[in-house]
Amino acid sequence: ENLNIDQVFVAEIETLSDIPPSGNVVLVDNVRGPGEKPVSRGFLVASKASKLHFTPSEVNAAIVTCGGLCPGLNNVIREITNTLHKQYRVHQVYGIQGGWHGFYSLPPILLTPETVHTVHHHGGSFLKTSRGGLDLEKT
Repeated sequence: ENLNIDQVFVAEIETLSDIPPSGNVVLVDNVRGPGEKPVSRGFLVASKASKLHFTPSEVNAAIVTCGGLCPGLNNVIREITNTLHKQYRVHQVYGIQGGWHGFYSLPPILLTPETVHTVHHHGGSFLKTSRGGLDLEKT
């Protein structure tokens, strides 16, 4: 079944009782047209998974950026790093430099909340990225 973004991420909120008990909502807009019922739209705030298939303290996680640049990539790296450390309590998070090539040609960077604290202020990917280069034998 194909779902559009409104079906998946956006909740129609007419009253506070419409906010799901599982979490918070970030309001996107408020519709207040003449003669219309007031309605707000909001994104449901995600949280960590309730059931894990691993023990976070035993996990080594890696973040690799491949396929070229896109807006907000450093924000994504920062938030994944912070979530792994602060919510899941993962002890080792690594950044793979230069896309797939980095798995076998460059040393990984240890990512901590401190090392990614200001990366969202810079363009590009502070891990660097590349297109192609996936070598399963070497990776």
